[in-house]
Amino acid sequence: MVKIGFATDTNLLKKTKEELYSSNTLLDSTDIFIEYIDALNKGASKNQLIYFMPRLIIEELFSQKRSAFNEQYNNLKEKFQYMNYALKGEMPQNNIEEILQKEKEHYLSKYKVIDLKYTDELFQKLISDAIRKNPPFDKTFEGKKTDAGFKDALIWETILLSEDIDECEQFYFFSSDKVFIENKEYLSNEFKEQHPNTNFKIRYFESNGNQRQNALNTIIEENHLIKTNVIKLYNKDHLLTTIKLFSYNYSKDVIYSNEEQVIKLKNILFDKFTNDDFIIEDVNEIEDKYEVIVSFKTKKYTLDNNQEKFNSPLFGKMKIYFKYYNNNFKYETFTIYNVGFYFNDIKQLIAKIGNSISKIYSEYSYNIAETLKKYISDINEVNYNILLLKNINDIDCSKNNKDK
Repeated sequence: MVKIGFATDTNLLKKTKEELYSSNTLLDSTDIFIEYIDALNKGASKNQLIYFMPRLIIEELFSQKRSAFNEQYNNLKEKFQYMNYALKGEMPQNNIEEILQKEKEHYLSKYKVIDLKYTDELFQKLISDAIRKNPPFDKTFEGKKTDAGFKDALIWETILLSEDIDECEQFYFFSSDKVFIENKEYLSNEFKEQHPNTNFKIRYFESNGNQRQNALNTIIEENHLIKTNVIKLYNKDHLLTTIKLFSYNYSKDVIYSNEEQVIKLKNILFDKFTNDDFIIEDVNEIEDKYEVIVSFKTKKYTLDNNQEKFNSPLFGKMKIYFKYYNNNFKYETFTIYNVGFYFNDIKQLIAKIGNSISKIYSEYSYNIAETLKKYISDINEVNYNILLLKNINDIDCSKNNKDK
């Protein structure tokens, strides 16, 4: 059996601030790899695929999630203290550590977790590499920051010193950090010294929402592995053909607002979508159907005053359902949800939060945190404060699209 190993850097897995604020889970960004490995193991493949995960990456991702949640929680706490004279109930307790620990326990068994053993020799090497700017220390900050790339260096050393990688005939390192690909030759030589019998490849993918799919497809294509049905649906061209058939029907208003006017959304122009308008987030096999979760960010829409130029992008998500017949995927229906416009106005943002908290505590004091997620992304980032003005409920569009 041929063993193929791979590792991903933090940038390939990390989420945007918006996703960090709203997502309940964090390591689900690795699901595409895990699900494919499970499917490969169930088949009759002569190849074994192993996901090597430096523990430092898990801790770094959890630190990002923890910081994002605590920032939101502290903002909520401040607002609660300011308004508690008219509120009932107690401030919900911060439970982020328990949530992160449960997720960690669930996912740790899915990877080949590799740890870095800290020794005096390693410490001296890291100091020397930092001072000399040896990759992956970043020379971009020459003369400014000696430690730029320190976490990257620790991740790289974890890979270099892992004896388990020697069992692999082929090993990939996927990154969305250019420092690795720009120093490909230097790092490849370092790897070869430690793992002389393992073929090594560094691949760079821009962090555009499709980097994980691209990484997995690289492994599949270069090693002639089977493509499962789930993987086949990670195909933007195929999905775009289906999305272009959609028509947008809604039962509740979605509002566009700026300083001058408040206008209702009239239509989403799905027929004008391109691959740049959406990202495939996940593909799930559910009984005899396949569910594709797609998020979109687009300016291809119309408002009820027939404006043609807009400044604010429209965000939303879709669940698209397929059945598999005679080696083909047949589209059945789609559901659209979480559609809304976002804008940068801190005063309106704070006002919205205040109104929401008052309402929540008078009715459902336990549900503050969940409601806040719908309204706030980042209260401190002036350049990217966003607010979902109005959500719509799930919309089943099957009747309008099933026959197209």
